[in-house]
This record gives sequence, structure tokens and C-alpha cells, in this order.
Amino acid sequence: MQKPSYVYVTYINSTPQKIWQALTSKTGMAKYFYGRTVHSTWKVGAPIETHTPEGKVDWKGKVLACKPHTRLEYSFQIMGFMKKMGRVVFELVPQGKTVLVKFAHYGVEKRCVEGIGFGWPCFFASLKSYLETGKPVVVPSSCEKK
Repeated sequence: MQKPSYVYVTYINSTPQKIWQALTSKTGMAKYFYGRTVHSTWKVGAPIETHTPEGKVDWKGKVLACKPHTRLEYSFQIMGFMKKMGRVVFELVPQGKTVLVKFAHYGVEKRCVEGIGFGWPCFFASLKSYLETGKPVVVPSSCEKK
């Protein structure tokens, strides 16, 4: 079995339903991640794309697994940054009044490891802050670098 290239784990004081909504709804992501919107039907095999506020495709992939409020897996490629398609997996595990969020990114190209290492923590910091306080984190400009 392939080992992930990057792993991130956090706890969010929220519910699996609210986290799922933030990860999968078009307007949910825009509230915490630089105004980006996510587009998919979330059916296995369906395309997934995120768009910048200007409408440009930022990343794309295909849904590989989707179990609402529990597990989301899709192929993943950042346009203009990654030459090859990778794969990301989000797992949501209720832990009383909080949710353990386990994330793994597989197939990260060696030249992209540093950028991925900056990008995902920014993503999750803003997601966590938004869900817990209603406000996203204003992250360093390094999170926007590719």
C-alpha cells in the first residue's frame, strides 16, 4: 500500500456535518479559503474543480470515494503547479464535542513537497478558525505561493 506524501491531523470544535458542508459546498469553501469555490456532484467518478474568485480553475480531480460526513477522497492536481495527479483523503471522526480530521495527500511530486507543506496547514487553519469562530484566518502570503 502506498504511503502518503503528506499527512495533517487536527481537531475541530464542530460537527462532521458542518465540516462536510465547508469542504463540499460551493459557497462553504469560499468563506474560509481565499474566496475559492468548489464544484462537484460528489458522486464517485464525478469531476471536482475549485475556482478562484476570478473564475480560473485552481485545482481539479475526480471523486474516488464519498461517504457523507465521514470520508472524502479525490484525485488532486493544482493547475500550473503539479505536473501529475495526486490523491487526497479527508476522514472525519467524531470525538465527543469535537471532530478529529485526518488528512492524507498521496503522490506529491518531490518538487512540490515544500509548497504542499505550506498550503495544507493554511487551508486547515482557516477551515478550523472559520468553523469555530465564524472568521477565517488571514494567513501569510506564503500560503498563496505555488
